[in-house]
Amino acid sequence: DARQELMETFGIAGTKAAVNERVYFIADDLMYGPQQPVGVMYMAKWFHPKRFDDLDPEEENRRYWEYFMDLEYRGLYVYPEE
Repeated sequence: DARQELMETFGIAGTKAAVNERVYFIADDLMYGPQQPVGVMYMAKWFHPKRFDDLDPEEENRRYWEYFMDLEYRGLYVYPEE
């Protein structure tokens, strides 16, 4: 709902990104600190999917939580996932 609301706001509605549904949400945790490489992987997949076809940011995020933090992975940190 928040993404749709953003795409309909003045200044964003009608832009190429909104029309083509290329507006993304990412948890700010993925943009700073030790998880930043995961955030960069998500952006690489969004903006250059063919070039970074071999990246799996979801799996790297899971690995970060389970292996490095020794915590249960709880899922989605970006929207849309693909």
